Amino acid sequence: MAKKVKKKLEEDDEYKAFHFPEFDVRGFIHHELEQTSANVVAFFLAIGMSVVSWYLTFYGMGIGLGSAFSAIAIIVGILGAVSLPFLIRWLREKSTEYRTGDWAAIIALYIFLWLGLWSLFLNV
Repeated sequence: MAKKVKKKLEEDDEYKAFHFPEFDVRGFIHHELEQTSANVVAFFLAIGMSVVSWYLTFYGMGIGLGSAFSAIAIIVGILGAVSLPFLIRWLREKSTEYRTGDWAAIIALYIFLWLGLWSLFLNV
């Protein structure tokens, strides 16, 4: 019984000795502002590519080749997603500090916004 009490006291000392690591507020804010600028680039590229995809699809429907031009529009949108990291690296010098999850979030934002706006434009 005495061993359990002694062990519990030692665990409490370890618990009391714990301190949270220092949080780098300045680094966090700089990283988030950099991510915001990359998201803005992805946002405007998605808008542009959705307008191009809409125009290709609409033109293809007008001449009776809607399926072929829709496939071309999908390829154009995917090429936009592939070129997005290169465009961001060209525009933002701190893009070398991005983590894999940051790139995944930027590309996911582009893809969902491009598809959503393209379908919205087709239903207007």
